[in-house]
Amino acid sequence: MTDTISQFAARLAQVERQLARTSRTAQLAYSSIEGGAINVHDDDGGIRGVIGQQPDGTTGVVIVNGAPPPMPTAPVVEPALAGLKITWDGEFADAMAAPLDLARVQVHLLASADVSPDVRKPAATIEAGSGASVTIARQSYDGLWVRLVALNTSGIPGAASDAVAAAPRKTQGGDLAAGSVGLDKVAGALADSTLQRFTDTLGDPASWTVTGKGPGAEWTHVSGVSDAATGGTVGRASGFVRIRGNTPLPYDPTALYRVSARIRAMAQPTTGPDSVYVGVLGIASDGIRLVNRNGEDSPISHCYPAASYAPLPVADGWTTYVGYVQGRAALGENGDAGTNPDLRTPGRLHADVRYVVPYLWLNYTSQAAASLAVMEVDAVQIEAVRTGAVGPDNLVAGSVTADALAADAITGKVITGGSLHSYNEQGSTVDIQNGTVKATAASGYAILVDPTQQLPVLDFLNSAGATAGSVNAMGNDNRPGLVVSSGPFSDGEVSDWRWANRMGADGAANRWVALRVRESDTTVSKGGYLALEPARVVTGIVDTEAAGPPTLFQIDPGLFFLDEGRVLIEPPASAFTALLVAARTTHTGALARFAVGGEDRFAVSAAGHVSAAGGVAAAGPVTGMNVPVPIYKPTNTDRASSVALVADPHLTVQLQANARYLVEFHLHYAALSAAAFKTAWVVPTGATGNRSVLGPGSTATEANADNLSMRSGVHAPTTTVVYGTRNHATNLAHAVESGIITTTTAGTLALSWAQNVSNATAARLAIGSYMQVTRLA
Repeated sequence: MTDTISQFAARLAQVERQLARTSRTAQLAYSSIEGGAINVHDDDGGIRGVIGQQPDGTTGVVIVNGAPPPMPTAPVVEPALAGLKITWDGEFADAMAAPLDLARVQVHLLASADVSPDVRKPAATIEAGSGASVTIARQSYDGLWVRLVALNTSGIPGAASDAVAAAPRKTQGGDLAAGSVGLDKVAGALADSTLQRFTDTLGDPASWTVTGKGPGAEWTHVSGVSDAATGGTVGRASGFVRIRGNTPLPYDPTALYRVSARIRAMAQPTTGPDSVYVGVLGIASDGIRLVNRNGEDSPISHCYPAASYAPLPVADGWTTYVGYVQGRAALGENGDAGTNPDLRTPGRLHADVRYVVPYLWLNYTSQAAASLAVMEVDAVQIEAVRTGAVGPDNLVAGSVTADALAADAITGKVITGGSLHSYNEQGSTVDIQNGTVKATAASGYAILVDPTQQLPVLDFLNSAGATAGSVNAMGNDNRPGLVVSSGPFSDGEVSDWRWANRMGADGAANRWVALRVRESDTTVSKGGYLALEPARVVTGIVDTEAAGPPTLFQIDPGLFFLDEGRVLIEPPASAFTALLVAARTTHTGALARFAVGGEDRFAVSAAGHVSAAGGVAAAGPVTGMNVPVPIYKPTNTDRASSVALVADPHLTVQLQANARYLVEFHLHYAALSAAAFKTAWVVPTGATGNRSVLGPGSTATEANADNLSMRSGVHAPTTTVVYGTRNHATNLAHAVESGIITTTTAGTLALSWAQNVSNATAARLAIGSYMQVTRLA
């Protein structure tokens, strides 16, 4: 028994030892995946990963169907030289930390802030989940927007970050070492902007191209001209000629260019002095395409800083035209037209201009026809201005103060005495006396400033000392104003008229007024009048001494008034409407009303209904649908010894194209039986339809028209129909013609008539005959 128990205990201990070894060993310690894979599923059964052999034959762990990553915070964008430095701080706008399946963060460069990034085309990527910086080179300096997009290891993108505006940095002074760029390294003929200069004295015909000529015009180069500026050569334009230089000059928008040409007129057209344009022709970066001030590839509408439609009489001789250009207009904006004679306000070229050439239009007004006008050019120049050098051209008024002068230039820097005089006692003077200041030019013209009056006065005096114009203060401290007026002048029997502009507090009103008044009595006014008020504009003709009221045109908010005046509209020949009333669709009042003594004579309702107290007559086209238009003969028409059908001068009307009309004629006619009476219709080309006729038969005759045999038929509009008569030159018979006419082209509808047999006694179509036309479609 004891041995049996001992054996059982030993056996139990062995089982315990084996069980302990089994519990400490991994369950798959000796397992493997043979030619397959294990799928990892989420709680809903969706596959989230694959471990083992993949469908493409590779082996590994692949994550699929991961949740979209959170939105990255907005990047920090710094402009770099010809590029951008973009930094992400590793944070997310809608998550505390990066997800474990974050693969990378894409960098996108976009044209606008609201463009959605295309995850297939990132400009760069940031691989570090903790954030990093990338630098992206750019080929242009155009502005753009930067957004970031996070991708997980499943390739699924998250939401894009907020957009950040950016622009690459252009080269600055600190980016270049001294002497690192020489003139031989700069492309173009005008490399050094302080020395840029193009000069042509018209000696080489190959230097210029004619881009446009008028009828019979010629462009020639002439030598041996003794008074030419240099070289003795000129370019001569006989008639209208437009020329451009053949040497493109690289355009540096930071440089200030002086454009000039010396031109004279040798002969004039019979209509008076012709005119010139002097400027530059813009060219694109390819050196071929033209770029005018609107960005168009066109030879017109370029920049003309030196002369724009400038008249040039023969008597002016050689005339030098000068203007300035600098810079380019902003993207999307037009360049400047000119002129720009002041270097402080140069003209701007279009943003696409990269080269310029000189551009001249000679005898401009002679474009359309052969002309006697002749102009010569002897020098053309484009040069960069040395803006760093102080000279009379670029010294701005007021830029030199007393502190900038030498100590002995003005003793003690204080001006003493009652008058200032020019150095040689023969030029302009400035006199200060009794609180007034009078500046007098050598010509005798002067400006007098007098603040000692009740309100200050500024007078402009002519060489005789008479007032040519004045500026006066008006009102008071609480209601200030200003009056600008001409000097007194004569007109007819009145010798003290002044034109005056009153601005500011004018009596009880706050307004600007322009009118002609007498200096001796400012209540007397005669002539044109204009008043601008905060809520009204009034203009017209005023005569305070006339018995009748003035003629005034007044504009109130949303309303126009014309008092005591008539309206005459004389539009130019064009395709536009001469008078248009274009109301909104919600308008319910009348479109037009014409009244006399408060009673409407003619009115058009909002729905287009027309009412006319005096009836409606139409000599022109019939256009209103289902509106009969009657046209009657106001006088008799007699025709003798003629069988040729001729349209009646009264029974005629214009029909529109592609329309259908009901036409009716009631004819009161007379003729001898031997002559009879015949008719036909005149209709527009291509018109179709028939006409029915009812009247005395062609051979019927009876003095009282009581027992006439009648004809009743249907004929083509242009078929001749003969009627019988009462055998009398003035006793009338009656015929009726009617029909439906359909048009394809617009044209005339008329009744043509004549004697059927020539007779010296006239046939008559009498007063009271009429036609009636109604448009049906």
